[in-house]
Amino acid sequence: MRRLLLSSLFAPLTISLAASVASAQGFHAVQSKDGIDVWAVGDSGRVYRSLDAGSSYAPSSLGNKTLRAVAQSGLHVLVVGDSGKVWRSADNGGGFAIQVISGAPVLRAVAMPAANVAFIAGDGGLLLRSGDFGASWTPQTSGTAQRLNGLCFTDSLQGWACGAAGTLLRTTNGGASWAPVTSNTAQELFAVSQLNNELWLAGANGAVLKGSDSGLDLALVRLRVDAQPDVRAVRVIGSGDVWLGGGGGFLRHTLDGGLTWTFPPHQLYAQVSGIAFAGSNGFAVSNRNRAVLRSINGGPWTMQTGASVARSWQQVRATPGANQIRGSTLTINPKDKRTMYCVLGNAMYRSRDEGETWSTVNASISGIDRTNAFVVSPKDTNIMLIASVTTGGSRQIYRTVDGGLNWTSKLTHAFGEYGIPLEVHPDKPDTVYFGGDSDTLYRSFDFGNTWARFGTKSFRSPCDIVVLPDSANVIQVGDGITGSGIGELWLS
Repeated sequence: MRRLLLSSLFAPLTISLAASVASAQGFHAVQSKDGIDVWAVGDSGRVYRSLDAGSSYAPSSLGNKTLRAVAQSGLHVLVVGDSGKVWRSADNGGGFAIQVISGAPVLRAVAMPAANVAFIAGDGGLLLRSGDFGASWTPQTSGTAQRLNGLCFTDSLQGWACGAAGTLLRTTNGGASWAPVTSNTAQELFAVSQLNNELWLAGANGAVLKGSDSGLDLALVRLRVDAQPDVRAVRVIGSGDVWLGGGGGFLRHTLDGGLTWTFPPHQLYAQVSGIAFAGSNGFAVSNRNRAVLRSINGGPWTMQTGASVARSWQQVRATPGANQIRGSTLTINPKDKRTMYCVLGNAMYRSRDEGETWSTVNASISGIDRTNAFVVSPKDTNIMLIASVTTGGSRQIYRTVDGGLNWTSKLTHAFGEYGIPLEVHPDKPDTVYFGGDSDTLYRSFDFGNTWARFGTKSFRSPCDIVVLPDSANVIQVGDGITGSGIGELWLS
């Protein structure tokens, strides 16, 4: 048995946003049974415990494997993670005993719907149930081999499990049997939450669904986001009162079931991986750092005492020269958010690790001097477009169908020196808009292979184009002439 030594002293925490993704040490889950006693667990067996509503924390460790979930019920605490490790305390965290599940699977979720009942979910469709406070575990038949990431129970009988490939399972008999429910998405589901008759799911690429307690009427909730971030956490805390957390460090809150949203400011500038609420007290963590956000009695989100944010930048790629940098030429692969692309001058680069390291795709795109805009097809990521200035001074749209190795000119048209003239329609992946000088917009229905004028309004020198997600007819154009001191925003 390993003892947790709890202390009221907590060393100041500094968060560096320049930390390497590969060496990130953060938290995967946070839990509180009463809004005062708070647990956060994460990488390398790290555990933070607060007994003052998240104002300060005592750090400790449970082994050295990644801890992915924590649950509390009364004096009982369960923590699960990699290599089949289950850590159990029967005295409110005073001491922990360890168990190892046969086969050492990755355990990703734990729930304690009643004092003596607990469930675990993990890789390979693993579902386990305990009826003795977690002292022993019985395998259950899930009917799936998909990875299970989330668990939610409304009582000891009614529960949900969700996971990869849109997997959603329901039990109404305490886990004696689990039935598949159509989730209406193929995206990986990370979290599930239910309160009374409201069921919400959160998943990859902006997939959020809501329905009733049967799960038979699940429908996508339109978040209206361009980058389609992974939504890692969801909590229903009242009628229509829902919190979401996910990629980029966003927290969203709705009081009307998702019709409108607010975005509370905070300093946790990293992917939110867990949210917990106990009464009106809320807590949130990120898998990229060891800070814990808290909101007390509905107040602002702040970090624990002693925590601070250190912002810094590290150069990961040398630039070809200031006169060759224009517009916005950094973009993300729509199918793999860890993959990024950039055109600097006339060279194209690619990163497979969220910008940590870069390799050269094309050292010299033939005939190009500098580039203003770069977009990638959401349907086929080998198809890309750039708006570039040639070595001869003309301005053209170039297209590649082999991931950037070879480029072909598809449109010659002047555009603003510092503008970003290309925009992909967020809901129609084959549709792209181009804004050139002294002309109407151009539109392509085949991702830039052919172009035609669109509309009747002639713009002076568009700086940027925005198409509102989930509102196909709403387009905004920022129009101006460099150096004139005059700019206009046009709305269609």
